[in-house]
Amino acid sequence: MTVDPKELLTIEEFAAAVGMSPRTVRGWITQGKIEVYKIGGWLTKIHPDQIDRIVQKQA
Repeated sequence: MTVDPKELLTIEEFAAAVGMSPRTVRGWITQGKIEVYKIGGWLTKIHPDQIDRIVQKQA
């Protein structure tokens, strides 16, 4: 799957979209609950498709 980096969200953008804190999002990333893309080895980005997945799990 080819991903356009311009489509990816920052942790802060993702957190705002799903209504949780960036700290919680980081914890979920560490636990493997959210799939991420590492850009340049240090920048973490999240595909918007993950929003639907997280929202469905919370419902």
